[in-house]
Amino acid sequence: MPYRTWPPLVRAAIYLMALLLIPGGLSACKDRSVGAGFDASTQVDGAQPPDATPDPDASTACGDRRLHMDFVWSTQVDPTHPEPSLDVYEVAGTVTYLGPITVPLAADPAFDREVQIEHDDGQSSIVQYYLPPGTGPAMSLPVQEGSPYTFWLRHRLGFEGVAVGLVITRPTSGLVPLLFVGDTGSYGRAFSPEDPAMAPLKVTVEPRPECPATPNPGCGGDLIQDQLRFDSSTGGITMDVQVIQGTTGELELFGDPWRVVNLASFHVDQPCADDPGMQVSYLAINTTAVTTTCDPSRFYFWDTPNSIDVGTWCDELFTCVDSPAQVAQIQAVSPDALCDPPEGNCGPNSLGCVWNSSLPVDLDLYDQLCAVSVVSDPPERINCHVYFY
Repeated sequence: MPYRTWPPLVRAAIYLMALLLIPGGLSACKDRSVGAGFDASTQVDGAQPPDATPDPDASTACGDRRLHMDFVWSTQVDPTHPEPSLDVYEVAGTVTYLGPITVPLAADPAFDREVQIEHDDGQSSIVQYYLPPGTGPAMSLPVQEGSPYTFWLRHRLGFEGVAVGLVITRPTSGLVPLLFVGDTGSYGRAFSPEDPAMAPLKVTVEPRPECPATPNPGCGGDLIQDQLRFDSSTGGITMDVQVIQGTTGELELFGDPWRVVNLASFHVDQPCADDPGMQVSYLAINTTAVTTTCDPSRFYFWDTPNSIDVGTWCDELFTCVDSPAQVAQIQAVSPDALCDPPEGNCGPNSLGCVWNSSLPVDLDLYDQLCAVSVVSDPPERINCHVYFY
């Protein structure tokens, strides 16, 4: 009988026995929260955000602060089990929706984007996710509504954590089939370093012996930074890039440019009994397939960058620009923008537009604001002012 199907009391008894056999086991291992990414059919009320291990933040050549992303899904597709602790879902169909979350599948408020996929048999699946901010132009998954894709979803079960993986491919039609690879979680890796599911891309961990160890707040011992090597070498042509934690790199795969991001790469020399002692998290995305539909870096709450989402209340919602051409671009993509007379919050030499703020932002207005944020000459800021709480 596979371990993950044993009765809970039996599993708990074995875990306690293992801790007792480890010197300081009961005191060394702190409580760990489970990542939010897994099949939504197993979601429980009050689910916690991903593992809250403090972020290593060297801010040097040894790496920057770790980044986060996650995936959660709801599907009637039955998984296969190539390994006892691994669930693999092949979700194929046409994307019918790509946008903000409709009905949340997870408790973590970081989830902000959703993809709906309709299958040939009329059933549908939902994938919700968030990607790390600050890693380049605002991105969503590289898919478009009305086009067919296959989402390969992986859920690897650890003792108290999970690893979640996503690979997106498309029918070739002369195009590069591989579009996206993501691997994250609080326990191990969803994909092996040279996993056929993400071929020809390979992601391996390399040491950085020049980087000093730092105290590990989780289970004691030291935390040591690593780096990731992204390799797309084919046909005897070497193409790879080394990326340290919290940073991005560029890589070519079958002639297409890719952005690769090392979200986390470190290990500890004294892991907890329920932890393999290594954190590896990354994404790789075909940038030619990315449609930048929103640039939330242009959303401001007064003078502070802040999100404007569906349901946000603003006493004033406006933007200021410098030229009539910019006003024309705004009006072309946002029929609700009122630009005549000019917005009163703008300077004497500025033009501007305002949106009705008597109701919270709905999905249609959110899409308009996003469209304004990515026109060819976008406004510097889209402002939300609130005067009373």
